[in-house]
Amino acid sequence: MSGASRPESPPLPPANSGAGDRLDTWKEIAAYLGRDVRTAKRWERTRGMPVHRLPGGPKAAVYAIRTELELWRQGAGDDPTAESPQPAPAPSRRALWAGAAAVLLSVCAVVFFFRDPPTRLRVTPLTSYRGVEWFPSLSPDGKLVAFSWNGEQQGNYDLYVNVIDAGTPLRITTDPEMEIAPVWSPDGRRIAFLRWGLGAPTFQHVVIPALGGQERIVARGRVTTQALGIPFPASSWTPDGTRLIFAEARTSDGAYALTLAPIAGGETTPLTAPPPNSPGDCCTVVSPDGRLLAFLRGSPTRERRVFVLNINRRGEAAGEPRPIGPPSCLNPFWSADGNEVLCVAGDTVDRRIWRLPVRPGWRGPREVSSTFGLTGRHLTSRGNLLVYSNFAWQEDIWEWSAEKGHPQRRLLDSTGDDQAPDISPDGKRIAFVSTRSGHLAVWTSQRDGANPAELAPAAAPHTPRWSPTGEEIAFTCRTGTGPEQICRISANGGQPLPFTRANARHSLPSWSRDGKWVYYACDASGSFQTWKAPLDASSPPVRVSRDGGYGVLESADGRTLFFAKPLLSSPLYRMPAQGGGETALGEEIRSLRLPMNFAVGPEAVYFAWSRNPAQWFELRSYSLATGEARVIQRIDRGLGNGIAIAPDGHSLLFTTTELNAGDLFLVDNFR
Repeated sequence: MSGASRPESPPLPPANSGAGDRLDTWKEIAAYLGRDVRTAKRWERTRGMPVHRLPGGPKAAVYAIRTELELWRQGAGDDPTAESPQPAPAPSRRALWAGAAAVLLSVCAVVFFFRDPPTRLRVTPLTSYRGVEWFPSLSPDGKLVAFSWNGEQQGNYDLYVNVIDAGTPLRITTDPEMEIAPVWSPDGRRIAFLRWGLGAPTFQHVVIPALGGQERIVARGRVTTQALGIPFPASSWTPDGTRLIFAEARTSDGAYALTLAPIAGGETTPLTAPPPNSPGDCCTVVSPDGRLLAFLRGSPTRERRVFVLNINRRGEAAGEPRPIGPPSCLNPFWSADGNEVLCVAGDTVDRRIWRLPVRPGWRGPREVSSTFGLTGRHLTSRGNLLVYSNFAWQEDIWEWSAEKGHPQRRLLDSTGDDQAPDISPDGKRIAFVSTRSGHLAVWTSQRDGANPAELAPAAAPHTPRWSPTGEEIAFTCRTGTGPEQICRISANGGQPLPFTRANARHSLPSWSRDGKWVYYACDASGSFQTWKAPLDASSPPVRVSRDGGYGVLESADGRTLFFAKPLLSSPLYRMPAQGGGETALGEEIRSLRLPMNFAVGPEAVYFAWSRNPAQWFELRSYSLATGEARVIQRIDRGLGNGIAIAPDGHSLLFTTTELNAGDLFLVDNFR
């Protein structure tokens, strides 16, 4: 819809209105500030925001007083980029005049930028339900919003539809798998969405009437190594409403190309052909007049750039796609007049909206000066309305111990993500990946989580693994503009050094028990296989697996290899380290979600099992002597990325994940 407007209504009251001056959870504090939970926690840590903790309670048991927050805001300023307030000298008369001139110029720039009389943006909470609401989508007339919600009991994610600012949401799906990423048909009568079991290798594109009813599966797809999380928008309707446009994995190299799929059934039609070495295309959105399709295309370095393509009413291409905008962007959506594509750029701490002109001759990309504190995700717009979710992932590292008294406890916890743990050979240190310093990096700490320290910054680091001597750590990294490689770094810090250099993707390293080889997954042969390379570079790399291989780990005696085949939720396999046949350990013995979710100890293989890994999982062990599997501990949290076993086999590290916050916010007068 172009030029939609929202009927005037009073702003919603802050969280807990009428319930006193106290806010009792991080979610309530963040909602009161109009920010996400991660930002609120960061402000407490870096800017002195007044937050109180209950005596003797867990770290998450916090509360804040509204009047204290208001006094703090008056002193600190409600600016997510500002640091803790510091005393400043009184400005001189010249500085005051200069500041006034700067303000006047800024106002003139805003007026020129919007080309309309400036109208104040108004941000109001759209939902404040228990649980997490995400993936919003506005109907063509801007009166309804569809979204995914895990319900009052915080169970499975289903689709709901609600009138803007009114009523109780209507649940329209009930399947046990997640339903996410809804998108309305042009006539507003149907909704397309993704159905996916978290960590499953396949998903479905489904269409359902807007108020619920008989579903139709339009297409089935598969998740490959090229996927970068859940694409958003996941699909779009052709202007005539007869087809869906979405990303489909190519069979040759796993890259994604845009595809047209008839709603009524029939053959799909390729729409784009990404260049070699590209992860492919995704995240489509049609312009208000139906003449242009905007989408994201990945580069070999995994950046996403906005492209536009002329299409007809049936979604068929009329020419070649052309790039616009900055080198990396997410979540494209159109301006109300169709002259610009807007997208989100920046990291998880500091995201910004950019305006990308579509018509030739317009000025280059321009950053939107967002005054409504946009720290959420999944932006959707209709005319001058915009809706977003303030959800944020949170990953923490926990420990399970065979000792009585504390079978499980949170070991590493921060306002950032902590994941992919590995325990040093002497059992005294942990290596892990964290965003606790504002960017992704490899960290180490003592065995109990004390004294965490960043080793060294590196591009896209992941899955650190200790060498058998404990002197080095190998991890996935990116060097220069090429694809991911394997890097090595001293366990005491320093400069990371690339271990692999081939023009192919490398990931998930591990060491041989004798320290002479480094294993890794590589797609040099056209598909991801397990390879190994000598540490001294005395000979070329050797291919180990035949039909796929990820996350290989040697047995304690170095005689057997254990690995996954598909990337997602693969059964675990074993084979002799010197080569030979591959044997599956069992259908339910898997690397649930990702290939770093298993570990090999002296007597057993440890893994996770669940029918709903977004909500709970079981830690299990597979005995190498008897071939029997048993349950160790049930964990009532989502499964994250990484499982590690202590050298003595008496304790496990595992990663949990949960969504923080997760409310929808409505922005009026967005232009």
